Amino acid sequence: MLGIGLHKQIANQRRKVPFTTAYASGGTFSNNDTVGDIDWVSPSNAATSNDVYATIQNDETATSKYLLATNFGLSIPTDAVIRGILVEVERSQTVDGPPNVTDNSIRLFKAGVVTGANKSTGAQWLDNDSYIAFGGATDLWGTTWTATEINNIGFGVGISAIVQGAALVKIDHIRIKIYYEA
Repeated sequence: MLGIGLHKQIANQRRKVPFTTAYASGGTFSNNDTVGDIDWVSPSNAATSNDVYATIQNDETATSKYLLATNFGLSIPTDAVIRGILVEVERSQTVDGPPNVTDNSIRLFKAGVVTGANKSTGAQWLDNDSYIAFGGATDLWGTTWTATEINNIGFGVGISAIVQGAALVKIDHIRIKIYYEA
C-alpha cells in the first residue's frame, strides 16, 4: 500500500518543463551614464543585424557610457522559474594601428537599474562583426530573477567599452535568450 500511495503522490506532482525563449531584440535603445563619458551615436541601430551600427568615434583613451537595450517584449509565464540569461552582442572595431577596443562592463538592468554581476572579461573587440556571448543557460548574472522582472520593459542589458586611441567602435545587434522552467 505504501508503494501505491507514493506512486500516486509522484504522479500528481506538477513537473516543471525546461523552455527557452527565441532570441529577442530590444525595442528601446539609449545611452545610460551609470558608467563612462562617451555617448553612443544612433543607439537604436543595435536593434537588428543589418550592418547599420550604433557607434563611437574616438581619438583618445575614454570609456563609453552603457549602450542600454531594454523593452525586449518577453512574455514568460508568471509562474516560471528563471534558470539562465544569455546575451549576445554583434560588435566590431575599426582602428588605426593595433587593436585598442576592449570590454569595460556588460551588465543586466532590472526595472531600469543596473544589477548583478559584470560579465566583462576585458576582451579585445574583433575587426569583423561577430556575436560574442555573455551568460548562458544556467547563469543568472549573480542575482535572482522572476518572470515579472524579465517581462518588465525596464529589463535589459548595458554594454560599455574602453577605447584606447583612434577607433570606430560598432555594435550591430544586441539579442537576449531566457532559459526557464514552467
